[in-house]
Amino acid sequence: MKIEFFDTTDHMVYGHEGWLVPGTNHVHEGDAVEVFIRWGHNMEAHGLARKEGLTACVVLPDGNTEELCIEGYDADCYVTRYTPVQKGLYHFIGKYVGLYVIDQQGKHQRGTLKDYPDAQSATSFTQYSHMTMMVGHNITLDLIPEMLKLPLRVEADEYTKWQPGEEIGFQLLTADGFLADTEIDLAFKDESDKAVVQSKLKTDARGKLSVNAKEAGQYLLIARNLVPVGEAGLYSDTKYTNTYYFNVRKRKVKN
Repeated sequence: MKIEFFDTTDHMVYGHEGWLVPGTNHVHEGDAVEVFIRWGHNMEAHGLARKEGLTACVVLPDGNTEELCIEGYDADCYVTRYTPVQKGLYHFIGKYVGLYVIDQQGKHQRGTLKDYPDAQSATSFTQYSHMTMMVGHNITLDLIPEMLKLPLRVEADEYTKWQPGEEIGFQLLTADGFLADTEIDLAFKDESDKAVVQSKLKTDARGKLSVNAKEAGQYLLIARNLVPVGEAGLYSDTKYTNTYYFNVRKRKVKN
C-alpha cells in the first residue's frame, strides 16, 4: 500500500535533517528490533523526505557492516528492521544525499551544474544520522570501527546506558581531525511529551563538548560543516550534517 506523506525533502537546504529513533530500549540477542527514520528540524517532525537517496546500514560489534532495507511505515517516518544475533554495541547509520544549486535568480533548484551550468553555486547536502543500541548485558565495548569514521561525526567519549544527572562527553570530528570552537544544536524532549527544548553548545579547542543530561528523555545532537569539496561538473562544495540520537532513562530499582 502506498503511503501518502507531506514531502519536505527540499527543506534540507534550509536546515531540515533526518534522525534515527529506536523502537525499543531493551534488547537481547535474537530480538527483532525496529529503527524509525524521522525528518524535520531539531527533533521536531515536519513531513518526510523522499526515499530516493536515502540509505541505511548497521555496524556490528565485530566491525562488519550490513546494509538495511528501508520501508514505509506511516506519513511521519520510515522504518528499518534488524535482528541482532550477537551481544555488543550496534551502530545504526542513515545517509541522505541531495544535490541542489542556486540559480541565476537566486532560487534553490534540485539538480547539479550539469542541469544548471550558469548556477551561482552548487552543493551536495550530505547527511548522516547515527544511533547506538546495546544488545545484551555485561558488554565489553571495542574501539570505534573504521566504518564510523565519517566526514563529520559526533563521537561519544563512552557509549553506555546513560542516566539522569550524568555529564556526557562528546567530540566533533571530521575525516582528518576535529572541529574546534564550533556550534552544535541540542534538542531535548522529556518523558512527559512536552515541546522540544532547543539550545546551543560549542566545542572547545579540541573539539570536545559535554551534555548535562539533567532529565530523562530523548536527546539529539545536530552538527553541520560546509567544506569546499565537490565533484567536477556537478557541485563545488559539500554541506555535511550529522545527527546523533540518544536517550537517558532512569534505572529501574528491583524490589
